[in-house]
Amino acid sequence: MHSQSDWLAQNLFNVISKEKFFSDIQGKTWFHTILTGQAIKDLPSWEDLNSFLSNHRLSHPRVRMSREGSTTDELTILNQRASLRGELVYDTLQNRIYDNLRLGSTLVLDAIDIAIPSVRRITSSLTKTFFVKSQANGYVTFSESRGFGLHWDDHDVFIVQVYGNKTWHLYGNTRTAPLHRDFHDKHFQPSEILETIELTPGSLLYVPRGCWHDVVGKGEPTFHLTFGVTPPTGLDVLVWLQEVGRQNDFLRKDFPLHQPAALENYLNDLKNVILEFFENDLVDSFIEDTRRSVPAYPYFSLPYGINNTYLPDGNEIIKLVPSILNIKEDKVGLIVEANNLKWNLPKIAHQLVIKLQDQELSVLESWKICCGESEYSKDEWIQFLNDLVAQGLIAIRFRE
Repeated sequence: MHSQSDWLAQNLFNVISKEKFFSDIQGKTWFHTILTGQAIKDLPSWEDLNSFLSNHRLSHPRVRMSREGSTTDELTILNQRASLRGELVYDTLQNRIYDNLRLGSTLVLDAIDIAIPSVRRITSSLTKTFFVKSQANGYVTFSESRGFGLHWDDHDVFIVQVYGNKTWHLYGNTRTAPLHRDFHDKHFQPSEILETIELTPGSLLYVPRGCWHDVVGKGEPTFHLTFGVTPPTGLDVLVWLQEVGRQNDFLRKDFPLHQPAALENYLNDLKNVILEFFENDLVDSFIEDTRRSVPAYPYFSLPYGINNTYLPDGNEIIKLVPSILNIKEDKVGLIVEANNLKWNLPKIAHQLVIKLQDQELSVLESWKICCGESEYSKDEWIQFLNDLVAQGLIAIRFRE
């Protein structure tokens, strides 16, 4: 068995309890701690960063540069050309990126979690905790300049300092829980720094959305990661309620715009229908639907999952593809929902699904744990796993 300890539980909730973090910190104020042990060793290296830049065809805005809040024109760091088939492609101009870094710009790399497994482990943990897709961006600078100037983000941010040191000035909020449609010019810009935090390698900093901040380098090579999460809000409940309401006959009827006499009765009926939603396990249904719809990373397992010709031999490792599952039992087996997909599984798969949420198993281990003395032979179990690969519930990888 291969333990898959939850990253947040191991590195944040061991310092402050999960309950206290969500009651006193999340969405309210910032929090700073230091990673230790294996968490430090698992952070991406300069080689990981160089590999990401060298081995991926990047385009704007996935790769960009910023200095004092101004973004560098994409054509200064990317060469735009036509492929042999006439398609527009971009080549990263290494010398231009080096020049901009030398002049004080910050290199920004979006969605770096897609390419670096150790970073993906952190985003998966955040997804599992917040019930939303998380994304990691990387920031590299060599100067003392500010990449973005004083600003706030429309999502919560977890910052991990990987290399070098940076100074974070925190000014607090001037608007409660701003959303992505808010604009900086609608908020007064604060001038008083409430706290200054020096981030060193291994620092973990949480900053709630809307908190004004600016970040200053030290004139040395620095590399940090930001992990963005946008927790569901009351507005998300209303949007979800609109979709659920489509099943209600009354809500699909026309609003009586030109019938003043009917308007009062209509509004009373509308109020009663909405209240009925709140009386019928609305919270549980919203949470269940939110969990069900969180997108999962794609994990390919080729050559497995295509047909019965190429099957695992028993030594490969199984991992769960979705970070979050809804699991229900019925008379014939299990109903598993995740990633906007649904699987009807036999009861014998219950232990497989439960254990894979916390650890990886070899194919052979999973057969022994789940089947025991049952009528499933090893070959039948491998065929069953192969089908689950094709359906996107699990991935099978070769041992390292």
